[in-house]
Amino acid sequence: MNPWLAVPRGWLDSLGEIARFGSMVAGQVYTGRVLRFFGESLRQAGILILGSALIIWGLVFTLGLQCGIEGAYLLRAQGAPAYAGVFAAWCDLRELVPYAFGYMMAAKVGTGIVAELGSMRISDEIDALEVMGIDSMLFLCATRLLAAWKHWLAGNHSANWATTDADIERSAQAILKALSGSG
Repeated sequence: MNPWLAVPRGWLDSLGEIARFGSMVAGQVYTGRVLRFFGESLRQAGILILGSALIIWGLVFTLGLQCGIEGAYLLRAQGAPAYAGVFAAWCDLRELVPYAFGYMMAAKVGTGIVAELGSMRISDEIDALEVMGIDSMLFLCATRLLAAWKHWLAGNHSANWATTDADIERSAQAILKALSGSG
């Protein structure tokens, strides 16, 4: 067999371990076993939300500024500068902020959880949980996954639902009417 076409066996082993671990943790959340530690998942969600708030606000400010400037230049060239706010609202709330929120959450929150669990492994806190009879996968991983899902639902869906399709359609019709000169 051509060595360039052979997939390294270690990569497939690692992928299988990651898939097995992810399915075990997601299974603990879906079956409701994690609800035994619902208070811990609420505490973790609070930590995630408070730790990410400044970064989210800064990101939304930067994206809003970028969309507003682009909308102003675009619509001034078309003769409808009064509708720059519509472009900025559509650009921010419907397009950029949900995607950027997902990337930010995956980067900041994911690396924070991994660093916290790694330091707990080094300081033998995970072994202490096992000695006390608490399932460490359930208490540490599943509660953090549930907290991250709560955090994602609170941020991403509120940004997606802030502007309805009817609002966008009315705004687009108003822009087209202004551009055609019939209004």
